[in-house]
Amino acid sequence: MGLLVCVAILTGACWSPAPEPPERRPALELSGVLETVADGNGAVRRDVERGLVTLPEGSAVELPALFEPGSELRLDRLVGTDGDLALEVRFETDTEGDRLLLLEPGEEPLRADLEVEGRTPGRLSLRAVSVGDRENRPSAEARLLVLERPWLWSRSPESPVEGAGSRPTGPPAGTPVVVYLIDTLRRDRLGCYGYRREVSPRIDAFAARATLLRHAVAQSSWTKPSVASLFTGVWPPVHGATGWRSRLPDGLTTLAEALGGAGYRTAAFLTNPNVIESFGMLQGFDEWEKNLRMPSAEVNSLVFDWLGREGGAEPFFLYVHTVDPHAPYDPPEPYRSRFAPTADEMPSWTPHWKWPREALPYLSDLYDGEIAANDASFGELLDHLRELGLYDRALIVLTSDHGEAFKEHGRWRHGNDLHFGTLDVPLMIKLPGQLEGAVVDLPVQHADLLPTILDAVDLPVPAAVEGRSLLPVLEAKGRDETPRPVFSHLDLGRNPHQQSVVVGEWKLVRSRSRRQPGPWSFQLYRWRDDPRESLDLAGERPVTAAALSAEIDRHLARSAGALEEGEDAVIDRETEEALRALGYLEDEEPVVEAGRS
Repeated sequence: MGLLVCVAILTGACWSPAPEPPERRPALELSGVLETVADGNGAVRRDVERGLVTLPEGSAVELPALFEPGSELRLDRLVGTDGDLALEVRFETDTEGDRLLLLEPGEEPLRADLEVEGRTPGRLSLRAVSVGDRENRPSAEARLLVLERPWLWSRSPESPVEGAGSRPTGPPAGTPVVVYLIDTLRRDRLGCYGYRREVSPRIDAFAARATLLRHAVAQSSWTKPSVASLFTGVWPPVHGATGWRSRLPDGLTTLAEALGGAGYRTAAFLTNPNVIESFGMLQGFDEWEKNLRMPSAEVNSLVFDWLGREGGAEPFFLYVHTVDPHAPYDPPEPYRSRFAPTADEMPSWTPHWKWPREALPYLSDLYDGEIAANDASFGELLDHLRELGLYDRALIVLTSDHGEAFKEHGRWRHGNDLHFGTLDVPLMIKLPGQLEGAVVDLPVQHADLLPTILDAVDLPVPAAVEGRSLLPVLEAKGRDETPRPVFSHLDLGRNPHQQSVVVGEWKLVRSRSRRQPGPWSFQLYRWRDDPRESLDLAGERPVTAAALSAEIDRHLARSAGALEEGEDAVIDRETEEALRALGYLEDEEPVVEAGRS
């Protein structure tokens, strides 16, 4: 598309103060976030405390960002040391070209409408330019523009829709809370998300009477950081549990601690060695059972015993973490024969974790068999809750910590990248008393689960939480379509440091070497039209890529004050061997326990 240029001279006289329309809100104070892109006749100076930006002639600053509908640039005043200087305001997008405005200094506040209709990735540039006779201007004196209180304003988002929910107003007293997490379950392998093989009849039936969140995104592509975000409501750089041996710090309030503090009995049944007490993951649980790699059917037996002892006594929080679909895939009968009948014909190879591409169809079938086995176990748990009279009044969440890659972007398994196969997870929530199914289409994330659960049982949400409660959306049956950016993070082993954001129709993945950090490299996808992320548009949409990358930077900056002090866990030989058996710690040498040779 050709360059679209609209030039206007906006003066203080024609842009005088006006009553603030109620639908406008200050979105961003700009003095501290504008990036210098050119120093002209002197350096750009900022006084964030007073909200001042000083631009010498020829200097420029810019803001790549997501611009909300009705975005306006506002200045309390624009002061110039020379009458020939003006502020060039340029707004650039990948599709509409440039819009160019000139603002002249004056005593009155200024407004410049950027003419943004919907949420738009763009770049706002501000430059001090000469508009007078260059031959007659003084040359010895510095020529400066001072921007007083630059702000970016936008329309307020629509209020949450108040729809008729499918549950009674307010939770019943003593609402049981059940979170069932199926490790390594990618979203597109379930019938309720469009998969054609009948691997998940019990999950599909549950989804039909619960609320299906169509676009849930994991906070990372492996277990520890994702579950830590689920437990704390913050994203991985804040909780710090991001490495093989890192531990969740004690400073954050976990979901179990919040519920336990309100009188809930809390119990966890665990089969993944990343979710154990050594890594700080069981803060707030009164009791737990750790049986690494135990099949989900056997986990049920332990859960049923606990429910028989505790289920009717007082409100409880039950966390069940099964690991059936996690490699190495070995589904029990009858699921192996039904879904992977030719698995015994799979070629052998060494070393064990270096899977050849020829094994893909066999491994994919075995994975389906594991899902089917776990599906049956989940259904049996729901049946047991019904028998105990707990199902209808319980808040039940079904999700996964991450997905699994089958060479879609050149890699196997998970923990290697932030693409759809490892980040797109199922999420279903049944509210207490919910009788009808619903579907929510906006992107959500693991960090949203803690505030949603606490909100649903009328408990306060800790101030440090970065996620948002989805309860207004759930009770409105998904009609509130106000999206928020969804962030994911990966910094593990020899892989590049990676971060991603999903917002609107876009997903950006950025990466750079951990050992020799340089500029970020970008991959940009229009995820709704290209859910398998097959067409990288970063080269065609540089402004969009830069705006989304800046969105990640601003999220990191907002989170900086809450970062927890990282620490490594001391793990025993059993845990280390269990981690290696699951394919973790591949790039680390075995360690010797303290006190042993």
